[in-house]
Amino acid sequence: MWSEARADALREAFVATGLTYAADTAQRVAPLVDAYAGAWAASRRASCEAHRRGQQSDALFDLSMACLDRRRAGLVALTDLLVHADAALVDRAIEATLGLPPVTACTDATALTTETRVPDEPTLARGVAAERLRLAEAEVLLGAGRFTAAAEAAGATLARAEALGFSPLVAESALVLGTTELEQTRGEAAERALTTALRRGIEGRADRTAAEAVARRLYVRGVQLGRDEAAGSDEELVIAHVGRFPADGRLQWLAYNNRGTRMHMRQEVAAARSLYEQALAHTQGPTPLELARTRVNLGSLAAEARDYAAALASYSAALAEATAALGPGHPLVQQILVYEAKALQSLGRHALARARIEQALQHVAPAGQATPAAMWPFIRLSDLERRRGARAKAAELASRALALAQDDLLGTINAETMLAEALDDPIAAQEHYAAALARCEASFGERHMITASFQRHAAAGLLRLGQASEAQAWIRRSLATCEALDPSAAVTAESRRVASDIALALGQHEEALASARASLALLAALPGDRALDVAAARRSLGRALLAAGRDDEASEALRAALESMAPRLDADDPDLAGARVELARALLADEASRAPEARALLEPAIATYRVLGATFAGQREAAERLLADP
Repeated sequence: MWSEARADALREAFVATGLTYAADTAQRVAPLVDAYAGAWAASRRASCEAHRRGQQSDALFDLSMACLDRRRAGLVALTDLLVHADAALVDRAIEATLGLPPVTACTDATALTTETRVPDEPTLARGVAAERLRLAEAEVLLGAGRFTAAAEAAGATLARAEALGFSPLVAESALVLGTTELEQTRGEAAERALTTALRRGIEGRADRTAAEAVARRLYVRGVQLGRDEAAGSDEELVIAHVGRFPADGRLQWLAYNNRGTRMHMRQEVAAARSLYEQALAHTQGPTPLELARTRVNLGSLAAEARDYAAALASYSAALAEATAALGPGHPLVQQILVYEAKALQSLGRHALARARIEQALQHVAPAGQATPAAMWPFIRLSDLERRRGARAKAAELASRALALAQDDLLGTINAETMLAEALDDPIAAQEHYAAALARCEASFGERHMITASFQRHAAAGLLRLGQASEAQAWIRRSLATCEALDPSAAVTAESRRVASDIALALGQHEEALASARASLALLAALPGDRALDVAAARRSLGRALLAAGRDDEASEALRAALESMAPRLDADDPDLAGARVELARALLADEASRAPEARALLEPAIATYRVLGATFAGQREAAERLLADP
């Protein structure tokens, strides 16, 4: 079953894949397998001794041995895969091993007698036991990411279970098949199989199987199929069925996480946050990687609400868990690093964000040879390069990300948007914005906050390219969706700010002022550290006030913006330089006597533009003219 020779074979197979993290992964997997094999042997010995001493009935002993046989079948199936591992299996090896069902259940009298139904008729019982061994092997294939083989094995077991006519086995087989289809995002097939698992589980009193089936079906209906009404009808079923197993930490985690994901999709932030937090409270049962994924969900929820400090805390905790389990070189760790980098970037900590992305790229694009996992690092790095004015580099990175995106919907939309934002050609940029928005509307619908967010990106990008009228059409579509779905959301506040800048460019001063003030009012009512969002809105208000000739008020707004930005942004940040120039211009317009204060602002701004290079030559020259002729 497991030996030093097989451990050596595992290490050789892993290293032969050529993956940079393969040896480290092998060093982590082998002890996990060894511990599981040791626990299996100890449990078998304990059960035999208890039966021999008369402390365990014959019936309970038979159930224990059958359970241990299933665990052994799963372990053998996994080690058979591991000693012939390819690159895909190396990626999933630790997760597959951590996901093996616990051996402790095989010595738990309550679990044995209530969770695994056994037929009374001996011939049928032997047939059911044989199929459960095959099903244990199918579960290992599922955990190892061998989805086609897992679906075939589970489907075959399901057909034989139907022929045997034993409902609990039908439910167990349908659950494995449904979970396999779920993992492949084949929603319709997953829903059918999970519905069978739920119905036959209830019929056969396989209550634990029925509970897991409905918890997974809720996710399929609400997230994969977008059938929220059907998912809502599953909500009470999940609460009732899963509630019968309060001590089953993994089942409780699964239910809370999936319910949270549904609320996340519905953009019910408070409800989603509460459910994710309840999922994380169940630390016994789910694997560290399952908990890490919930933390990523919680971080994404906070990021979407623009609470980037909370997002960073969740991502950092997820990164620590994933790194401890998988090692620093694993692709999942690099993925979480990119999430952390995005939060850092949104908090104005761009140098740290760049360091995180470059750390990830060392693993997912070694020596410049990009793997598919390099897509998101390229997207994030493209955004950072664009902000510093390196548009050619930004466009190159976005193009590489787009080439890697393949069937990744959000990856494709983000890469397309980053490419548009890096371009200086208005026509080419509009084509990429249009392609990204077409994908948004096809996948999420025209009236969805994700679509509204990308419409805002397109509007801001077109404004930069001097296409203010076209930009206003896009921002009005974005705001119409925001006002209809969630007028108090952070996305709405950001769209209001962009609307202010566009109105100002079109000479619509009153609309510019009203939009900037509306953005500030929304931000003031939202939770979390929104200092940089507020600063951006104050800059928009300051520019609008300055254009309206209200110089003193403009100076006040721009000074407040700069005071928020200075302690948060890197010293050479171009936005910080821009804020200094704007305040200097307002001060000089207000009173000539304020020239010394304006000079104190312009000099560091000019120094920053010099460091940033030729891309910011226009901004530097404008600041130098202000300094020379205040």
